[in-house]
Amino acid sequence: MKVTSLRTLEFRYCVLIKQNATFISYSGAKDCLKNLSELYCNSNICPEIFYQLSQICQNIQSLGIAYEKDISNGLADLISAQQNLKYFNIIKIYDCKNLTNMITLLKKIPNNLVKLDIHGGNQRDLPLSFIAKFLNLQELILTFFNISSFEDFKKLRYITFSKLQHLEFRFQCPRNELLIEFLENNGKNLKKIFICMSNDSLNLAIVKFCPNIRLK
Repeated sequence: MKVTSLRTLEFRYCVLIKQNATFISYSGAKDCLKNLSELYCNSNICPEIFYQLSQICQNIQSLGIAYEKDISNGLADLISAQQNLKYFNIIKIYDCKNLTNMITLLKKIPNNLVKLDIHGGNQRDLPLSFIAKFLNLQELILTFFNISSFEDFKKLRYITFSKLQHLEFRFQCPRNELLIEFLENNGKNLKKIFICMSNDSLNLAIVKFCPNIRLK
């Protein structure tokens, strides 16, 4: 029987979270998953599943993770195995009191990322300096509910993302002086910018540093 190659896989609150399933032993499983290009999952799926996926699926280009209170150890291995990853999205569902695992996870993302989308919610102490290594970024979307969440953004204001075309700050954004300095270095190639809470000084900075954007 011919095995269909799966391109997209989604694990959301499935029963496998609490089971040590060895699905790679199933006939055709490897052939079915080896060309997987999109994976969407929760962070607390049992480690064995992530370990198995990391052995089979090494060409994932779009990875979305819903961050739970726990992060399975195998998730970092899965991310490390993806050398062609282009789009990474993480949604933090719960506030995290111990950020060590989450920071380790984010540092595993390969440098050739093109799109990064972080929904950090109310998290105030999530470091953003790790973004500096993604010099090929074309799209950056940051969603935080507290302006204090952007304190670490000061380490990005002097980094040049020469390919950045799309920048979004949903809800809160960095302090004016930080964002203006960031735009001075990175506004030249921007084609789209979204700032939920703009003001005159930011609008003037966009006009000055972002020639390819037209304010409505």
